[in-house]
Amino acid sequence: MFNKSRKQSEPIKPHASDAAMAISTEALHSQPASAHPNLSDWATRDTTSAISDLVTHFLLSCRSTHTRRAYSLDIRNFLEFAHHLGIPVHDARDITEKLSLLWQEELREKHSRYQGAKRRVVQTSVARHLSALSSLLDFALRRGLIEKNCLKLITRPKIKRESKTNALTPSELREILRVASEMVQSSQANNNLKKYRRARLEYVLLYTLLSVGMRVDELCELRIGDFEETSQFARLHMTSKGGETHSPIIHENTATLIRAYLNELRQDAVESDYLFSAKGRGPFCKKVTQPIIYKLIQTLTKAAGIDKHLSPHSCRATLATILHNKGVPIGQIQDLLNHKQITTTAIYIKKSQELQESAATKIDISQL
Repeated sequence: MFNKSRKQSEPIKPHASDAAMAISTEALHSQPASAHPNLSDWATRDTTSAISDLVTHFLLSCRSTHTRRAYSLDIRNFLEFAHHLGIPVHDARDITEKLSLLWQEELREKHSRYQGAKRRVVQTSVARHLSALSSLLDFALRRGLIEKNCLKLITRPKIKRESKTNALTPSELREILRVASEMVQSSQANNNLKKYRRARLEYVLLYTLLSVGMRVDELCELRIGDFEETSQFARLHMTSKGGETHSPIIHENTATLIRAYLNELRQDAVESDYLFSAKGRGPFCKKVTQPIIYKLIQTLTKAAGIDKHLSPHSCRATLATILHNKGVPIGQIQDLLNHKQITTTAIYIKKSQELQESAATKIDISQL
């Protein structure tokens, strides 16, 4: 049963290591758990509703570095807001409906844009901050640490889900692959082994992203042993969001490229080495990182003369769009991209159809 007799005038006394734990919690989004010695003490104690304990547990449950970073910053902003109000949050049960309403109003003011006397609230920013806090309370609720999630009691912004990710058209896709291929051929013709190895890695990496449609962090974490080939098919074994395994069968052309890349440039590598490695092997094998892939996409986009903002996620949206336009059922596209909800897949496709279906583009009134 819950302790309902705790008075606001008698806040829970923090554990002796809570101050150090708070520092560890803020850094969890950028470093592995093993880098924080205070966590060994935390792991031996029972889970409580003390905020430092709860937030640490919550962040450690997030597999994605980006999610962990975003939740960490949003929750920290809320805790600082409460502290400045003179309502310090020591325990999850200190987060009340009234405090949440004040936080929502603070967010509405912070994320407002004014045009004269007219105020427009950026609802997506407000919703994101509230979602982080609600996720923390849901986490506590599932573990019996609180009785209810008070965020469920307030009216939050309803956001229409739309993809902001631009996809490549088929002609743009061909052009960006052509540019990447020419970089390989140029470095090979000039007998520049260092540039050739780099260009070859980048081409195979890009081709894999575009043909398999995995998330960029899934690609970065692939090991050589995750590439499976049989006489009938080839597949990649990936760890997806939530730690689930996703093992899509890949196209034979993609498998051929990966195999040739491994045979030519990674002969001494072992199965535990990263599949796409910038340098090193064994314990010194360094994986390519998301910033490296983002920079690659930007470089190739510029070289190909493509005038749109693209990111590694654009490869995923591109594959979904092309498959849809070729008549592949949306359920099969959902399975390949490993979306839990088919509505997520539909968002990708809807984005690509906006220009094609826009009535305003069907007629040039100057030609009437």
